[in-house]
Amino acid sequence: MSIEENVVQLPTLLERLAVKIRGLLSKDAANREEWIAIQEDKCLTLAEARDAPELKADIAFSRWCEDNGFGEDVLNKNERAAAIAMGREPEALRQCLETTTRSSLQYIYHSEFSRFPYVRKPRNRRRQPSLLGAPPRQRKKAEAVYDELAAGGAPISVRELAEKAGVSEATAAKALLVKRVEAETEPLDPAAMRATMRKRYEATVRAAKKALHEEITAEVTAAICHEYDGYLVHLREREAWAQKIIAGHNGFMSRDIYRKIKACLHPDHNTFTHAAEALNLFTELEAVLVKPEGPVFSGPPLPTTAAELMARRRQNKR
Repeated sequence: MSIEENVVQLPTLLERLAVKIRGLLSKDAANREEWIAIQEDKCLTLAEARDAPELKADIAFSRWCEDNGFGEDVLNKNERAAAIAMGREPEALRQCLETTTRSSLQYIYHSEFSRFPYVRKPRNRRRQPSLLGAPPRQRKKAEAVYDELAAGGAPISVRELAEKAGVSEATAAKALLVKRVEAETEPLDPAAMRATMRKRYEATVRAAKKALHEEITAEVTAAICHEYDGYLVHLREREAWAQKIIAGHNGFMSRDIYRKIKACLHPDHNTFTHAAEALNLFTELEAVLVKPEGPVFSGPPLPTTAAELMARRRQNKR
C-alpha cells in the first residue's frame, strides 16, 4: 500500500463552514439565549465563508450556497447579505442581538444594526486582502521563517517572528495562526485571531463546555440512580419500621377500656363483674392486638429500582 493511500483527506475550510452552517440552520433554540448564540454563530460563519478567496465573486458564493443546501429556498440572498454584514462587525452584532426583539436578521440589520457602535462602512471587496487579510508575499515570508524557527523546537512569539521575518507584528500573528491551524498540535491563541475568528473560537469553546457539562451530568445521574437502587432496599426496611411506629402511635384502646382492664387485673378489684366486662372489651380488641396471619399492606409492592420507580410515576401521571 502506497503512502498516498494511507493519507486521510481532511475537509477544507469551506467544507467545514458549510457543515457548520447547515447545522446552525437545523437547530431550534429552546430559549432566547440559545437563539442569540445560534444567530451570532451563523452570521460569523457566513461572513468568514464570504471572505474566503475562493468565493470572492457573488456568483461563486451563490453557487456554493446552493450546492451546500442553503440556497434561495432556505436562506435567501437578502437574509445572507444581512447576516454577512453583521458578521463582519462581531462587537456590534452581539449587542444588537441581545437588544432586539425581532427574529429576522434582514429586518434587524436594516432597522436596528446601525444604532450600535463599532459599525463601519462596508469594505471595498476589490481591495479585500486575501487569506486572513495579510499580503500573500509577506505572509509567506513569515511562514517560511516560522518553519525555520520551529525546527529548533523552541516556542515562537509574534514579536520574535516579526523581527526575524522583517514583517509587521500583525502579519506575523496571522502567519503564526495559519501555521498552528495547519499543525493542529498547538493551542490557538485568541489574541492572535481576527475578531470574526475569535468570536467563532469562543462560540466553539462555549459549545464544548456545554457538551461536557451535559456528559458529566448524565454520568452523575447514572451513578446516583445506581446508589438509589441500593438505597431503596434500606428504605423499605425503614418504611416497615415506621409503619409499626405510626400504627402504635394512636394506641390500641381508649383510656376508659385500659382502666377497666387494669382494674380487673388489680388484686383489690378482682371481682366477677369487672372480669366479665374486661373479657368482653379484650375480645373486641382482638383485631388490633393479634398479629395478622397475612400481610397488612394490600397495595402494589414498592419499586425495587430507580427505573421501576420512574416508570410508575409516569403511569400515575396518565
